Amino acid sequence: FTSESDLSIEALKAEMGERLPEYMVPAALVQIAEIPLTPNGKMDRKALPEPSDDAFVRREYVAPQGEVENELATIWQTLLDTAQVGRFDNFFELGGHSLLAIQLIEQLRQRGYQLAVKALFDQPVLAELAQTLTGAEQQDWQIPNYSLPANGEQITPDMLPLVDLNQEQIAHIAAQVAGGMANIQDIYPLATLQEGILYHHRLQQERDPYISPVILSFATEQEVVSFTQALQKVIDRHDILRTSMAWESLEEPVQVVWRSAVLPVTQITIDAQALADGDVLNELTRRANGDYAHLDVTQAPLMAAYHTEDSVNNRWLLCLINHHLNSDHTTMELLVEEVFAHMAGREAELPTPLPFRDFVSTSRFNANSEQHQAFFTEQFADIDEPCAPYDVLDLAENSEVDVSHLGLNAVLSQRIRAMARKQGVSPAAMFHLAWGLVLKATSGRSDVVFGTVLFGRMSAGQGASRVLGMFLNTLPLKLTLSDVTLESALHDTHQSLATLLDYEHASLSLAQQCSGLVGGAPLFSSLMNYRYAGGSAQLDGIESSMDIVYSAEHSNYPVTLSVNDHITGEFSLDLQIDQRLKSRGIDTMLVAALEQISTQLVSGLDVPTHQLSVLPQAQYHQLVHQLNQTTRVVDQVSCVHQLFERQVEMYPDQLAVVSADRQLTYAELNAQANQLAHWLVQQGVGVEDRVALCFDRSPALIVAMLATLKAGAGYVPIDPAYPADRIRYMMDDSQPLLMLTDGTVDMAVTWDTQSQPVREVNVIRDRHLWADSIAENLAMVGRNSANLAYVIYTSGSTGQPKGVMVEHHNLANLIAWHNQAFDIQPNDCVSSVAGLGFDAAVWEIWPPLCAGAYLTLPTLEISKDPEQLLEWWVQQPIKVGFLSTPVAELSFARGVHPSTLKTLLVGGDKLTRQPHANAPYQLVNNYGPTETTVVATSGVIKPSDTRLHIGKGITNTQLYLLDEHGQLVPRGVTGELYIGGLGVARGYMNRNDLTAERFLPDPHRSESGARMYRTGDLARWLEDGTLEYQGRNDDQVKIRGFRIELGEIDVALKRCAGVDESIVIAQDTPTGDKRLVAYFVGDAQREAIRDQLAEQLPQYMVPVAYVSLSSMPLTANGKIDRRSLPEPDVDAFITHHYEAPEGEIEQRLAELWCELLGVKQVGRHDHFFELGGHSLLAVKLITRIRDAFNVELAISDLFAQPTLAELGDTLLQRSMTDIDMEELKAMALAAGYDESELDLVLAQLADNELV
Repeated sequence: FTSESDLSIEALKAEMGERLPEYMVPAALVQIAEIPLTPNGKMDRKALPEPSDDAFVRREYVAPQGEVENELATIWQTLLDTAQVGRFDNFFELGGHSLLAIQLIEQLRQRGYQLAVKALFDQPVLAELAQTLTGAEQQDWQIPNYSLPANGEQITPDMLPLVDLNQEQIAHIAAQVAGGMANIQDIYPLATLQEGILYHHRLQQERDPYISPVILSFATEQEVVSFTQALQKVIDRHDILRTSMAWESLEEPVQVVWRSAVLPVTQITIDAQALADGDVLNELTRRANGDYAHLDVTQAPLMAAYHTEDSVNNRWLLCLINHHLNSDHTTMELLVEEVFAHMAGREAELPTPLPFRDFVSTSRFNANSEQHQAFFTEQFADIDEPCAPYDVLDLAENSEVDVSHLGLNAVLSQRIRAMARKQGVSPAAMFHLAWGLVLKATSGRSDVVFGTVLFGRMSAGQGASRVLGMFLNTLPLKLTLSDVTLESALHDTHQSLATLLDYEHASLSLAQQCSGLVGGAPLFSSLMNYRYAGGSAQLDGIESSMDIVYSAEHSNYPVTLSVNDHITGEFSLDLQIDQRLKSRGIDTMLVAALEQISTQLVSGLDVPTHQLSVLPQAQYHQLVHQLNQTTRVVDQVSCVHQLFERQVEMYPDQLAVVSADRQLTYAELNAQANQLAHWLVQQGVGVEDRVALCFDRSPALIVAMLATLKAGAGYVPIDPAYPADRIRYMMDDSQPLLMLTDGTVDMAVTWDTQSQPVREVNVIRDRHLWADSIAENLAMVGRNSANLAYVIYTSGSTGQPKGVMVEHHNLANLIAWHNQAFDIQPNDCVSSVAGLGFDAAVWEIWPPLCAGAYLTLPTLEISKDPEQLLEWWVQQPIKVGFLSTPVAELSFARGVHPSTLKTLLVGGDKLTRQPHANAPYQLVNNYGPTETTVVATSGVIKPSDTRLHIGKGITNTQLYLLDEHGQLVPRGVTGELYIGGLGVARGYMNRNDLTAERFLPDPHRSESGARMYRTGDLARWLEDGTLEYQGRNDDQVKIRGFRIELGEIDVALKRCAGVDESIVIAQDTPTGDKRLVAYFVGDAQREAIRDQLAEQLPQYMVPVAYVSLSSMPLTANGKIDRRSLPEPDVDAFITHHYEAPEGEIEQRLAELWCELLGVKQVGRHDHFFELGGHSLLAVKLITRIRDAFNVELAISDLFAQPTLAELGDTLLQRSMTDIDMEELKAMALAAGYDESELDLVLAQLADNELV
């Protein structure tokens, strides 16, 4: 606003509050000299300044009351760097956040007060918070006060109260420590996150995601030496930096504190002249992520240093390799700070170091596991499928991880902070909500779950802000984003984060176990780490040339987002992402979400979250415009029969229609159609009337179709094979004036509609009625391309079919596209095999007749039998032909096709297989609902295509993938397909309600009256701009928590030897679960099919039943008739009933499984993870296997062989290879065995050939 005088922001806002409801009072008031204008004289909103902190009115100052409030206010003033704090001020509105909360808790503890973490988030106002403070309470769990004797030669189990070890195990641990027991200061358990990190280290030793390299540069070598010497002193000060891990021969891993651990510092030489690019830093970076990226975590310290001269740049480089088992982000900042203190000679100023052991003791032994379990069960019991962006569940094997950095501009950063303060939440809540919106868009879920990294120091006890160690913990955060407004979602997120702090030391595996997921499926596959980035670690009194020139962090999640909250006030993002997702623009989506959230909060409009789009403008433009560049000028004025009549003028004597017993030229077809049309007009047929056509496929049908159009009416095709009740409904709904038939089917029924009886005319038997009519073209008076061309009935969800009304201009667009796309030329032969009620018949008939080509028609008997149809088809001189997908796939299996075939068009069902790679024709997959005039997308399927897509939009067709709220989904995400453009039909006959529901205004087009059709089909954009069909909305199936597409299984099924045709369906079981059933045609054996599928698919996608059929049941339209598929009988199930373990190895292994999994019985074909196994239990099992069998297995072995019998075989083979052959030979010779025969047996044993 502008004013000639300076106005009080507080007074102005107060006056507005008296006149307006609260939600209409602006959050900020900014006084400016003048309103900025555009060159056109309009307000230039983009030039308006961002509101400063002063623009946001704070509550009226009221002084703190009482001792507690005043002490609290004093602490706030120091922490929040503000001169005055009133009793009604809000901690978060003043800039408070979780890092400051830790310091607040610590300072209150020093003053004798106890503050519960959640209380700060629930009552952030000073006066309310003061009431929650209590006196410092005695903990239920007392941290054991003990120490091992210095230089002791013996450590006994009673000296280690935090672990359960026997003397033999202690000796085994000491054997791994340089200096033995005398160099052991302590042994205690791992913290929660340490357990997970060690698990992944053991699982991925060649690619440990928790090793972090950092490269520092210095001006001189002496500075490098000083730095590493100071670093050694810091290692000497802190127990955790002298700690190693031990797990061999132990039930649970432990950490071992060494009294002395020397940092390995290696000077290396990198010759710049020997490098291709001459860049020493690049080479050192390569080594840091390659040869140097290995640390033996059984040896302390978990750190290594390499330094080299970079003479080209006159500097020295120091590479530090560090493992996250004993350090987090805060630890590294504190470590560097202490290094500089030692370099400055100010180590005496450093606080007394505190042991990491105290934190582990409190977090592990003072935790309320029952409370944790109850909380996670309430949160996640209803989550039965993973929340994964783009359905990517884990890092691909050997996949590269793309790392990117993005800084948020100062304007957006300031707006985020201002809005967080206004709402009384932390900026972290805004980022978590924004990430939730991105996940909602990229996963297709309204309830999203992702990992959030908790600071771990809120309830870590005394000195938590200064203790070094791995305090971080990852826990799942669930956000419900359906039917909720922005402000509600923001405050819910803030509260969810606050609640999670009460459980910051709970284990992720516990949360996973409390979810509804089974079979080892992860709760989430993306991680957010909101962290506070400190300033420079430089201290007064020391000058250093040190600079960080490279740093890297790794993650074992496909998507890891780190938000850096800088003390400068700005934010930056670090994104680690699986290479497969590199092009998705996830970071720009997050920025778009933040823009949306902050902008809407500034506006004061509390909009529903589903109205917030995370799509950046560039991606919106790509989805709406770039992928829909299909515009082409086509004839939208002429009617379809006029397009045909032009061909008659040019090619009167060429063949138009050929059948087994009859053929017509263009002139003959036109003349007969005209005669029938004139007669129809005489019977009162006119514009927008309907004429029912009930014919077998024949030239007479084509005559009747043309005649109806020429008369100005629309035809209603009725397949004679339809049941009488269905025909009666179609007649009653469409109200035709006449029914034309060819007499091939006995129509001994009187078709009375609601208004009048319908006269039935057999155009062959009653030819005398119309044969003498005028043979000239009819005049076009009162007719245009917006008139009705035909009405085709499709199945409806109500049980009654729906009549789709298609106009001439809709069909003209299809004709123009088809004839250009497939180069239809005069006298080309095109097959017409689709049933009359199938809209593919429209596609087969009209484009060829509007291009001078001719149709070849099979008989009714031939068309009913797929085998006979193929036999007929291969004998025709067809250039372009259509087959329904099941029949086409049968032709692929048979390897048959017409010798003249150039293009095979398929559609009507999801394509699941391809012809042989050397097929001499191109296969074109097509998709389109009747409501968009037969075909909406089309694409050539190449032999190299791994995904059988449905192509791109045809001419003048727009494709949109939208979520349940009508928002565009990001590229690569499954959404419901909406189709716009010239092919969109008029609507449903006599169903205005359904038309309004399915035919919607197109918000993405500027043309007046532009509409789009909601298909109910699911699809997603592929990288090449084609669409991948994903089935119907209700076709996707959830099996054991995994959402799967049945078509993917069917593709694998058709690859199996001996399978000609197939389909996979999901059936409900009596227990309410779903099971997969495979139906197939061919001579393959069930067991062989299952075994082949098991090699291609995850176990949960392998069908449990296999039904062999002589042929697939088909509908009249050539689609697989799912309702006619038989129920699987007993023989269809390849059962794995309980089978007792065999041999000593399997029996002992079964005992271990029962103990760990808490089950009474384990069969030899049972699956470890299906029985409830998870990562931590896997670690325990490997340990128990080592103790029981003296065989070392890797965790990956259990994932590769998860059944009891498979794991038993692996154990047997490993036992063989571990045999000392010389010892065995000596024993055998002593027992009297022949040496020559024994050598042969031992050789076979060594090669695992003899079991």
